Amino acid sequence: MGIVGKRAASSIFYGVTGSIASTLVAFAGSVVLARLLGPNYYGLVYALVALPQSLVGLVDLGLSGIIVRYGSRNEWDTALSAAFLRTTLVIIMTTAFLLLSRYIAYVFKRPYIIHYMLFVTLYFFAYSLALMMEALVGALGLFRVTNAMIVTRTTVRVSIAIVLVILGFGAISVIIGLIIGYLLEASVLASIAIYKLRQRIIQLIRDTKRLSRGIREVIVKMMPLIANVVVSSIVSPVISTLQIRYSNNELLGNFNVSSNIAAILDRIANTVSGGVTYGITASKDPDTINKSFIKGSMYSILIIGFFSIGALVFANKLTAVLYGSTYKYAYLMLMLQSVTLLGAVFGQNTSFLWAVGDTRLIGLLGVINAPVSLGAAVILIMKFGGVWGSLYTFIFSSYFGNILSLILTYKVHKALPDLKSNLRALVPSLLSGAIIYPFTLFLTPKISLLLAIPYTLLFALFTALFLRAKEINELIRVVAADRMLSLILRKPLLLILRINTYLYNMGWLQERLRYDE
Repeated sequence: MGIVGKRAASSIFYGVTGSIASTLVAFAGSVVLARLLGPNYYGLVYALVALPQSLVGLVDLGLSGIIVRYGSRNEWDTALSAAFLRTTLVIIMTTAFLLLSRYIAYVFKRPYIIHYMLFVTLYFFAYSLALMMEALVGALGLFRVTNAMIVTRTTVRVSIAIVLVILGFGAISVIIGLIIGYLLEASVLASIAIYKLRQRIIQLIRDTKRLSRGIREVIVKMMPLIANVVVSSIVSPVISTLQIRYSNNELLGNFNVSSNIAAILDRIANTVSGGVTYGITASKDPDTINKSFIKGSMYSILIIGFFSIGALVFANKLTAVLYGSTYKYAYLMLMLQSVTLLGAVFGQNTSFLWAVGDTRLIGLLGVINAPVSLGAAVILIMKFGGVWGSLYTFIFSSYFGNILSLILTYKVHKALPDLKSNLRALVPSLLSGAIIYPFTLFLTPKISLLLAIPYTLLFALFTALFLRAKEINELIRVVAADRMLSLILRKPLLLILRINTYLYNMGWLQERLRYDE
């Protein structure tokens, strides 16, 4: 795959390792914090952070995607212009958030959180800024640095939160930890980006016509996304508001616990799809982009399926071991969140659209999906309550959005993922989960978690059975593009290839292979 394979491999590897490391730290912290605070106060933490997280799209407007796409192609005038514009939007939105804080508290039916809103506003500022810096440094190809800072940020914010909770500061301890962690990450990544791009930044600032031209170009590129972002920036906070307004803190605490575990799945899914985006945006050749899109979609669901099905199988035992019996609804919520990610079977269509620069279609998808999701949320939340209704909404939105993007991407670009291969890549996880799950019903929680080992071994066996030798060889070639990735995964993949070769040398499998081809 050349530069595409190398960039995708590096991005996925450092993204996955950084994400897993940071999420493991967050896991450890969440266990301690959840047990110290209890469901009610841990639910209050969720009520405080949900709105800032849902509003971050309003300051992005697709600008992070523009930074990644054009920065990775060394078109830095456009990328830096997007960064300047996004910084301005962060400042404007932070001011608005602070001014509206009293109103937000009353809409949530929690007027007592007014005293926390200054901290919540600072968290929003730090969070928004850090996300932009991750995009900027990622566009430079410094995946090790970005993910090292993600791990550092998580370690700092968890450590500070635990210390403050022990000292008696309560739920606000978590917010203070988030502020310090994200400000640290944003500061370090900004320093690196400014140092690496200092000449380009100075030239762009000195040449006002050049900067104006860059900003105009960015605005033209983001225009198709504005309708999408405006709609989604209204829809997402409305759903969060309804969720919080029509739930008690105990249910929100259970949801917060399940979301901590689901964060691993989300992070891996986003890293895999982000790796596909980084990889295919490195090429401008339509054939290369299309092939990378098809293969990337298949390998994405292979990885996402392994973790999502695993979470479904072990959800009950995992939440019991980690968080105890007080969080009695968390495992059901985690199972629903795991199902949401399996919509990736319909392909990494958004990554393809970013690669070809079709922001108009990305915007159209958002404009269609957002009001449909809002309508579903209102109906489901009114019927099932804030937390349960929002979970059902997430599942509906995920599958509806993925199917819609599949259809429109094909109609406009005639690009279609190999759905048969995607389903085939999902089969190893489904079979492994189906075999292991019955055993978890009869074992204690701690012993059941040990079944993750045979689940992984079965997954490797079924991967060797259902993937073809040329596909495994292609994975090995992609892995070989990165030294550290090759060090960790090359031998397991070679073992899977040997198993594949042995199985397909058997007579009945040779017949099946010839039939499939």
